[in-house]
Amino acid sequence: MTDVQSENLYRLCKIWGFVKYRHPSVTSGDINWDAELFRVMPKVLNAGDSNTANAEILAWLSAFPFEAADPNLDSANILWINDAKALSEPLSEYLVKLSRVSVTDNENGYAAFQDGDFRVNMSAENTYPAMRSDDTGMKLLALFRYWNIVKYFYPYKDITGENWDDVLREMLPQFVVGSDRANAAQSPIFLFILSLLSDIKIARA
Repeated sequence: MTDVQSENLYRLCKIWGFVKYRHPSVTSGDINWDAELFRVMPKVLNAGDSNTANAEILAWLSAFPFEAADPNLDSANILWINDAKALSEPLSEYLVKLSRVSVTDNENGYAAFQDGDFRVNMSAENTYPAMRSDDTGMKLLALFRYWNIVKYFYPYKDITGENWDDVLREMLPQFVVGSDRANAAQSPIFLFILSLLSDIKIARA
């Protein structure tokens, strides 16, 4: 995997996860968001540069409109979506507008909350029991899922001593076919993720 592909996948992971937990049609359970990832990922991987990748992501997201956002909702704590230089102005604008849409359906999406229960229910996630260990797409899906779960629902990620964006950048090359599995399994970041898996308690961040 080239550096350009790795950086494009890094942005796709963040965007895919952000939309997964914000877009009304996704949080309502109406869209198979895994399938959508597999639809756009090849185009992003084949993009020769970041501008082309951003254009492909924007074209993909354009198929998912949403109701007018509330301009009074503050998105200041999601700084990366305001980075028009990295994302392009149209893509940044889409994400900023989406950040100002109230999530009203908290019971049917990939991260569901029940009244009176602080825990998040992720039983809506599709399982893939026949997944092959050498299936790069499925391995990237697993990484995208887990990274975003921790990003949005693990309240202690900021005190782990690891920059979560840096974790994503380091793990991406290790999840593609052709990486040295033995070395990947011994990498500090991989072991760090395993340690999180051993004691993580998913809760409202």
